[in-house]
Amino acid sequence: MKGLIRREFILMKKALIISAVLYILALAASALWLLSYRYGNLADMPDFERNGYFEMTRIYTPIIIATIAMSASLIGQNKQTTADLRSGWQKFSYTLPVSEETLAGSKIAVRLILTYAGALLSILGEVFVAAISGTDVHHNMIFLIIALTLWMHIAALEIPAILHFKDTKILYAISTGIIGLLFLIEFIITKKIEPLFNTRAAEILDAARKKDPAATFETLEINPIKFFIEVLQPYIDKAAAVLKIIFIPTALALIFISYKWTVSELKRRAM
Repeated sequence: MKGLIRREFILMKKALIISAVLYILALAASALWLLSYRYGNLADMPDFERNGYFEMTRIYTPIIIATIAMSASLIGQNKQTTADLRSGWQKFSYTLPVSEETLAGSKIAVRLILTYAGALLSILGEVFVAAISGTDVHHNMIFLIIALTLWMHIAALEIPAILHFKDTKILYAISTGIIGLLFLIEFIITKKIEPLFNTRAAEILDAARKKDPAATFETLEINPIKFFIEVLQPYIDKAAAVLKIIFIPTALALIFISYKWTVSELKRRAM
Protein backbone atom coordinates (compact mmCIF):
# COMPACT_ATOMS: atom_id res chain seq x y z
CA MET A 1 0.00 0.00 0.00
CA LYS A 2 2.91 2.37 0.69
CA GLY A 3 3.89 2.22 -2.97
CA LEU A 4 0.35 3.06 -4.09
CA ILE A 5 0.16 5.97 -1.67
CA ARG A 6 3.55 7.23 -2.86
CA ARG A 7 2.36 6.96 -6.47
CA GLU A 8 -0.72 9.11 -5.71
CA PHE A 9 1.40 11.86 -4.19
CA ILE A 10 3.99 11.76 -6.98
CA LEU A 11 1.30 12.14 -9.65
CA MET A 12 -0.38 14.88 -7.62
CA LYS A 13 2.87 16.82 -7.29
CA LYS A 14 1.72 19.64 -9.58
CA ALA A 15 -1.59 20.02 -7.71
CA LEU A 16 0.23 19.99 -4.36
CA ILE A 17 2.66 22.69 -5.51
CA ILE A 18 -0.20 24.86 -6.78
CA SER A 19 -2.03 24.37 -3.47
CA ALA A 20 1.09 25.34 -1.51
CA VAL A 21 1.59 28.48 -3.62
CA LEU A 22 -2.06 29.50 -3.18
CA TYR A 23 -1.78 28.93 0.58
CA ILE A 24 1.36 31.07 0.86
CA LEU A 25 -0.20 33.81 -1.29
CA ALA A 26 -3.31 33.77 0.93
CA LEU A 27 -1.12 34.17 4.03
CA ALA A 28 0.84 37.02 2.43
CA ALA A 29 -2.30 38.82 1.24
CA SER A 30 -3.89 38.45 4.68
CA ALA A 31 -0.80 39.87 6.36
CA LEU A 32 -0.64 42.88 4.02
CA TRP A 33 -4.37 43.52 4.40
CA LEU A 34 -4.34 43.35 8.19
CA LEU A 35 -1.14 45.37 8.59
CA SER A 36 -2.52 48.11 6.35
CA TYR A 37 -5.10 48.89 9.05
CA ARG A 38 -2.25 49.90 11.36
CA TYR A 39 0.56 51.06 9.08
CA GLY A 40 -0.92 51.49 5.60
CA ASN A 41 -3.46 53.71 3.89
CA LEU A 42 -6.36 52.06 5.78
CA ALA A 43 -4.95 53.45 9.02
CA ASP A 44 -6.25 56.90 7.98
CA MET A 45 -9.89 55.76 8.18
CA PRO A 46 -12.07 57.02 11.08
CA ASP A 47 -11.54 54.81 14.15
CA PHE A 48 -15.02 53.30 14.27
CA GLU A 49 -15.09 52.55 10.55
CA ARG A 50 -11.54 51.17 10.58
CA ASN A 51 -12.22 48.93 13.58
CA GLY A 52 -15.34 47.53 11.93
CA TYR A 53 -13.50 46.66 8.71
CA PHE A 54 -10.57 45.29 10.71
CA GLU A 55 -12.82 42.90 12.64
CA MET A 56 -14.46 41.76 9.42
CA THR A 57 -11.07 41.16 7.77
CA ARG A 58 -9.82 39.39 10.90
CA ILE A 59 -12.69 36.91 10.66
CA TYR A 60 -12.86 36.32 6.92
CA THR A 61 -9.16 35.93 6.10
CA PRO A 62 -8.75 32.68 8.12
CA ILE A 63 -11.88 31.32 6.42
CA ILE A 64 -10.36 31.99 2.99
CA ILE A 65 -7.07 30.41 4.09
CA ALA A 66 -8.88 27.34 5.46
CA THR A 67 -10.91 26.95 2.26
CA ILE A 68 -7.73 26.93 0.18
CA ALA A 69 -5.86 24.63 2.57
CA MET A 70 -8.62 22.04 2.76
CA SER A 71 -9.97 21.96 -0.77
CA ALA A 72 -7.20 22.70 -3.28
CA SER A 73 -5.34 19.39 -2.93
CA LEU A 74 -8.55 17.34 -2.89
CA ILE A 75 -9.41 18.67 -6.34
CA GLY A 76 -6.02 17.39 -7.48
CA GLN A 77 -6.79 13.87 -6.26
CA ASN A 78 -10.16 13.91 -8.01
CA LYS A 79 -8.48 14.84 -11.29
CA GLN A 80 -5.87 12.13 -10.76
CA THR A 81 -8.56 9.50 -10.16
CA THR A 82 -10.28 10.56 -13.38
CA ALA A 83 -6.95 10.51 -15.23
CA ASP A 84 -6.33 6.95 -14.02
CA LEU A 85 -9.62 5.88 -15.56
CA ARG A 86 -8.90 7.55 -18.89
CA SER A 87 -5.30 6.35 -19.16
CA GLY A 88 -6.19 2.74 -18.49
CA TRP A 89 -4.23 2.59 -15.22
CA GLN A 90 -7.31 1.52 -13.32
CA LYS A 91 -7.69 -1.56 -15.52
CA PHE A 92 -3.95 -2.25 -15.50
CA SER A 93 -3.93 -2.17 -11.70
CA TYR A 94 -6.07 -5.30 -11.68
CA THR A 95 -3.08 -7.24 -13.02
CA LEU A 96 -0.98 -6.21 -10.02
CA PRO A 97 -0.65 -8.57 -7.04
CA VAL A 98 -2.79 -6.32 -4.84
CA SER A 99 -6.42 -6.62 -3.84
CA GLU A 100 -9.23 -4.15 -4.45
CA GLU A 101 -9.24 -3.57 -0.70
CA THR A 102 -5.61 -2.43 -0.85
CA LEU A 103 -6.27 -0.16 -3.83
CA ALA A 104 -9.28 1.37 -2.11
CA GLY A 105 -7.41 1.73 1.17
CA SER A 106 -4.57 3.63 -0.52
CA LYS A 107 -6.96 6.14 -2.10
CA ILE A 108 -8.89 6.70 1.13
CA ALA A 109 -5.60 7.00 3.06
CA VAL A 110 -4.39 9.72 0.68
CA ARG A 111 -7.71 11.55 1.04
CA LEU A 112 -7.44 11.45 4.85
CA ILE A 113 -3.82 12.63 4.79
CA LEU A 114 -4.83 15.59 2.60
CA THR A 115 -7.85 16.36 4.78
CA TYR A 116 -5.98 16.40 8.08
CA ALA A 117 -2.98 18.20 6.60
CA GLY A 118 -5.44 20.83 5.37
CA ALA A 119 -6.98 21.05 8.84
CA LEU A 120 -3.55 21.56 10.41
CA LEU A 121 -2.64 24.24 7.86
CA SER A 122 -6.01 25.92 8.51
CA ILE A 123 -5.31 26.09 12.25
CA LEU A 124 -1.80 27.41 11.55
CA GLY A 125 -3.42 30.01 9.29
CA GLU A 126 -5.64 31.18 12.16
CA VAL A 127 -2.61 31.35 14.48
CA PHE A 128 -0.71 33.34 11.83
CA VAL A 129 -3.57 35.80 11.33
CA ALA A 130 -3.92 36.22 15.11
CA ALA A 131 -0.20 36.98 15.44
CA ILE A 132 -0.19 39.47 12.55
CA SER A 133 -3.32 41.24 13.78
CA GLY A 134 -2.18 41.30 17.42
CA THR A 135 -5.32 39.49 18.59
CA ASP A 136 -6.06 36.23 20.36
CA VAL A 137 -6.76 33.03 18.48
CA HIS A 138 -10.52 32.85 17.91
CA HIS A 139 -11.93 29.68 19.40
CA ASN A 140 -14.97 30.05 17.15
CA MET A 141 -12.65 29.82 14.15
CA ILE A 142 -11.06 26.64 15.50
CA PHE A 143 -14.58 25.23 15.89
CA LEU A 144 -15.36 26.20 12.29
CA ILE A 145 -12.19 24.47 11.06
CA ILE A 146 -13.08 21.29 12.98
CA ALA A 147 -16.60 21.41 11.53
CA LEU A 148 -15.14 21.90 8.04
CA THR A 149 -12.83 18.93 8.64
CA LEU A 150 -15.83 16.74 9.41
CA TRP A 151 -17.56 18.05 6.29
CA MET A 152 -14.49 17.17 4.20
CA HIS A 153 -14.92 13.53 5.22
CA ILE A 154 -18.02 13.62 3.04
CA ALA A 155 -15.71 14.59 0.17
CA ALA A 156 -14.13 11.13 0.45
CA LEU A 157 -17.30 9.85 -1.21
CA GLU A 158 -16.09 11.60 -4.37
CA ILE A 159 -13.58 8.81 -4.98
CA PRO A 160 -16.10 5.96 -5.43
CA ALA A 161 -18.48 8.40 -7.14
CA ILE A 162 -15.84 9.14 -9.79
CA LEU A 163 -15.28 5.41 -10.28
CA HIS A 164 -19.02 4.93 -10.65
CA PHE A 165 -19.77 7.84 -13.00
CA LYS A 166 -16.33 7.62 -14.72
CA ASP A 167 -15.95 11.41 -14.72
CA THR A 168 -16.03 14.48 -12.49
CA LYS A 169 -18.62 16.39 -14.54
CA ILE A 170 -21.55 14.70 -12.82
CA LEU A 171 -19.90 15.53 -9.48
CA TYR A 172 -19.90 19.22 -10.37
CA ALA A 173 -23.65 19.03 -10.96
CA ILE A 174 -24.17 17.19 -7.67
CA SER A 175 -21.90 19.68 -5.86
CA THR A 176 -23.87 22.58 -7.33
CA GLY A 177 -27.08 21.02 -6.04
CA ILE A 178 -25.57 20.52 -2.58
CA ILE A 179 -24.29 24.10 -2.49
CA GLY A 180 -27.74 25.32 -3.53
CA LEU A 181 -29.28 23.27 -0.72
CA LEU A 182 -26.80 24.73 1.77
CA PHE A 183 -27.68 28.27 0.67
CA LEU A 184 -31.37 27.42 1.13
CA ILE A 185 -30.67 26.10 4.64
CA GLU A 186 -28.63 29.23 5.39
CA PHE A 187 -31.52 31.41 4.18
CA ILE A 188 -33.99 29.54 6.41
CA ILE A 189 -31.66 29.76 9.43
CA THR A 190 -31.11 33.48 8.80
CA LYS A 191 -34.86 34.07 8.82
CA LYS A 192 -35.16 32.09 12.04
CA ILE A 193 -32.42 33.96 13.91
CA GLU A 194 -33.25 37.45 12.60
CA PRO A 195 -35.66 38.11 15.53
CA LEU A 196 -32.77 37.40 17.94
CA PHE A 197 -30.78 40.31 16.50
CA ASN A 198 -33.80 42.60 16.53
CA THR A 199 -34.54 41.76 20.17
CA ARG A 200 -30.94 42.28 21.28
CA ALA A 201 -30.70 45.55 19.33
CA ALA A 202 -33.88 46.80 21.02
CA GLU A 203 -32.45 45.90 24.46
CA ILE A 204 -29.22 47.80 23.76
CA LEU A 205 -31.11 50.83 22.46
CA ASP A 206 -33.49 50.88 25.44
CA ALA A 207 -30.55 50.76 27.86
CA ALA A 208 -28.79 53.59 26.00
CA ARG A 209 -31.90 55.79 25.94
CA LYS A 210 -32.14 55.63 29.72
CA LYS A 211 -28.92 57.64 29.73
CA ASP A 212 -29.52 59.64 26.54
CA PRO A 213 -33.10 59.84 25.23
CA ALA A 214 -31.79 60.99 21.83
CA ALA A 215 -29.62 57.91 21.35
CA THR A 216 -30.06 55.86 18.17
CA PHE A 217 -28.55 52.56 17.12
CA GLU A 218 -26.34 54.39 14.60
CA THR A 219 -24.95 56.88 17.13
CA LEU A 220 -23.98 54.10 19.54
CA GLU A 221 -21.26 52.99 17.09
CA ILE A 222 -21.71 49.30 17.88
CA ASN A 223 -19.25 46.98 16.17
CA PRO A 224 -21.48 44.83 13.91
CA ILE A 225 -19.16 41.81 14.00
CA LYS A 226 -18.94 41.76 17.80
CA PHE A 227 -22.70 42.28 18.00
CA PHE A 228 -23.27 39.38 15.61
CA ILE A 229 -21.00 37.05 17.62
CA GLU A 230 -22.48 38.14 20.95
CA VAL A 231 -25.99 37.17 19.84
CA LEU A 232 -24.97 33.85 18.29
CA GLN A 233 -22.34 32.76 20.84
CA PRO A 234 -24.73 30.64 22.97
CA TYR A 235 -25.80 28.74 19.85
CA ILE A 236 -22.21 28.38 18.65
CA ASP A 237 -21.28 26.90 22.04
CA LYS A 238 -24.15 24.38 21.77
CA ALA A 239 -23.10 23.43 18.24
CA ALA A 240 -19.50 22.97 19.42
CA ALA A 241 -20.68 20.66 22.22
CA VAL A 242 -22.65 18.57 19.72
CA LEU A 243 -19.68 18.46 17.34
CA LYS A 244 -17.45 17.03 20.08
CA ILE A 245 -19.89 14.14 20.46
CA ILE A 246 -20.56 13.34 16.81
CA PHE A 247 -17.17 14.07 15.20
CA ILE A 248 -15.41 10.72 15.71
CA PRO A 249 -18.38 8.37 15.05
CA THR A 250 -19.52 10.41 12.03
CA ALA A 251 -16.00 10.60 10.59
CA LEU A 252 -15.47 6.85 11.05
CA ALA A 253 -18.85 6.08 9.46
CA LEU A 254 -18.06 8.24 6.41
CA ILE A 255 -14.62 6.66 6.05
CA PHE A 256 -16.13 3.17 6.25
CA ILE A 257 -18.82 3.99 3.68
CA SER A 258 -16.27 5.55 1.31
CA TYR A 259 -13.96 2.55 1.65
CA LYS A 260 -16.65 -0.10 1.12
CA TRP A 261 -18.16 1.77 -1.83
CA THR A 262 -14.73 2.20 -3.42
CA VAL A 263 -14.01 -1.52 -3.03
CA SER A 264 -17.37 -2.31 -4.59
CA GLU A 265 -16.73 -0.01 -7.57
CA LEU A 266 -13.24 -1.42 -8.12
CA LYS A 267 -14.57 -4.97 -8.15
CA ARG A 268 -17.42 -3.99 -10.47
CA ARG A 269 -15.05 -2.39 -12.98
CA ALA A 270 -12.78 -5.43 -12.84
CA MET A 271 -15.53 -7.65 -14.23
